[in-house]
Amino acid sequence: MSTGRLSREDLVVLAQTAHERHSAGALDEAKSLYQKILNTVPGHFNTLHMMGVALAQQGADADAITFLKRAVGVKPQDADCLNNLGSAQARSGDLAGAADSFTKALDASPGHMSARDNRVRAWRGLGRVEDALSDLQVLADAAPTEPRPLVTAAQVCLEAKLWPDAIGFLDQATALLPDNPNVWFMRAVALRETGALEEAAASLERTIALRPSLPQAHSNLGVVKRALGQIEAALACHDRALALAPDDIDFHINRSGCLLDLERFEDAVESLSIILKSRPDDAMAYFDRASAYFGLKRDEAALADLDKAISLRPDHAGAHTNRGGVLRRMGRSREAIECFRQSLSLEADNPDVLQQLGLAFNDCNDAAAALDCFDRALTLEPDHAESQWGKAVTLLEDQHYRDGWHLYRRRFGARDRQGDYLQTSKPEWVPGTLGRLLVWPEQGVGDEIMFAGLIPDLLDNHEDVTLAADPRLHGLLGRSLPDRLTIASRPHLPDESTYDHHLPMGELARLFRSEPEAFDAARHPYLQADPYRVQQIRETYAPGEKDRLIGISWRTTNPTTGHYRSIPLKQFVAGLPDQATALVSLQYGDVGDEITAVQAECGVALDPVVGVDKWNDIDGLAALIAACDLVISVDNTTVHLAGALGKDVRILLPFLADWRWPRYGAKTPWYPSATLYRQEEDAGWDAVLAQLKSDLETLFATQ
Repeated sequence: MSTGRLSREDLVVLAQTAHERHSAGALDEAKSLYQKILNTVPGHFNTLHMMGVALAQQGADADAITFLKRAVGVKPQDADCLNNLGSAQARSGDLAGAADSFTKALDASPGHMSARDNRVRAWRGLGRVEDALSDLQVLADAAPTEPRPLVTAAQVCLEAKLWPDAIGFLDQATALLPDNPNVWFMRAVALRETGALEEAAASLERTIALRPSLPQAHSNLGVVKRALGQIEAALACHDRALALAPDDIDFHINRSGCLLDLERFEDAVESLSIILKSRPDDAMAYFDRASAYFGLKRDEAALADLDKAISLRPDHAGAHTNRGGVLRRMGRSREAIECFRQSLSLEADNPDVLQQLGLAFNDCNDAAAALDCFDRALTLEPDHAESQWGKAVTLLEDQHYRDGWHLYRRRFGARDRQGDYLQTSKPEWVPGTLGRLLVWPEQGVGDEIMFAGLIPDLLDNHEDVTLAADPRLHGLLGRSLPDRLTIASRPHLPDESTYDHHLPMGELARLFRSEPEAFDAARHPYLQADPYRVQQIRETYAPGEKDRLIGISWRTTNPTTGHYRSIPLKQFVAGLPDQATALVSLQYGDVGDEITAVQAECGVALDPVVGVDKWNDIDGLAALIAACDLVISVDNTTVHLAGALGKDVRILLPFLADWRWPRYGAKTPWYPSATLYRQEEDAGWDAVLAQLKSDLETLFATQ
């Protein structure tokens, strides 16, 4: 009776047939034959090994591991079998077991490059970077002209953020693969992370030259160009990336950042809206779009986007900060305070937020709280220019001039301040120093007029002075200031060979107005209008002896504060006394249609004074102001001109008044002839205009 066991000859035939079927890809037939052999010889190494290989090829790694381990048990030093076992273990997720099998294979056969290559992958999966790089170095040394180990080593370094090491491997790889765009792209990534931006850009440009259709290369080049400050070039790169992959939202994100940098806010809103359509829960996209809306002065839209960003990410300190900035610009500083406090609860040691909180407190006339915030910010960052500037304006509003003017110098380091420090090799003037002195303007015409009142003080202390001024002021200043003063034009300042020292115009206040008493000794008025033009205007607009000529200005074009410093003309004229028999417009800008509409609706006679260009002909505006009996204006250049001319000027100030005016009281030391009218918090202009009307009615009744 047969026992079913196969003879040696039968086993040889089966083994040969199984190998043939296996090689032909008939894995099920091969497995069946392997099993027949194993039924007779359970410990047959080759059959166990090949059964494991066949199972692995069919994806049955768990069963494959069982057979391969049995094979290893028969021949523990067989490197090929250990390598195959490790590969099956790796695929099944047992990376530690795989690494152990590959290590045993290499112990048995150190030159087994497949096992070493496989062990690299296991080390990478286990996060054992140094072990992976060690094996890759062996592979690279064994095949110096083979780039793959170098590229893999670079990938390992990129994953581990070992940027310099990655660059080293990639430099070797590019020498072997000079026309491989992927290698150049990886090199650019590593270079960018080390801050070698110019080299990164060059690598990306090489990538694009080799593969122009790779959108990621164009986008990354855009990121690098933006970091280099080449914003227009960066935008062009992102546009090319989007032309290749128009639906890639990350490319839209990169592009929107460039648009914000370029202050192309409308385009930024459009780009960010595309992002939000695809990612409606992207808090950062709402945050960025709010910045674009803020740039467009669409404060309500900015506020809505910031609210959405905060609802998605309540812990986003920047969103709370920006929300406070929007509210503050809207005149809602008390609400802004709570936003800044919320931001600080998330990011306590942020001097920028402390500075903004200080400004909000100052808006609310809480000077003590404002100064505390600025001091806290300066404790964290002693050279924080924004906080020094904020502290300066707070002190100046409270007429603490010595300390205020000392800190006022930090305006040159503060963001969003007008003017830049003069680029010159000549030193700044110190009182007592001899030589030719250039005084240069730094801000707007209003400040030039205000600080011009200190030029006589300077001339009392220095002989040779050149004052650079807006050309529109030359006639007025030349007529008003001492003849020995030389007047030059801005923005084309004299060549530095013509002066020995220089001084920013605003520094005159620190030198000559450090105490309130210094204002009392100043000359007023210090500007003189052209008497011939004054007479002509007076004869034209107020021929009657008892007629009062009142000049009004109701708007400022200041891009930041103009919206709350201006008053609608209809509201403005409705608040004037009936006895104001002759009104003339001192308002610069194109306001003809507004005047016509108000005259038709309110029946008010307001002469636009067509013969005087109030923007370009400031000498003519000065003559017009001088011809008036009274000037009423919001805070703009007109009030400085009227005050410098010694004209009775009534200045209408918002609650968030500029630092140039004292915090309290109706008078200002800059212009003794001026009277200040202030909004109460959240009260609008009605109460201001009512008080003005009452005061003028009393004045007119006594004249």
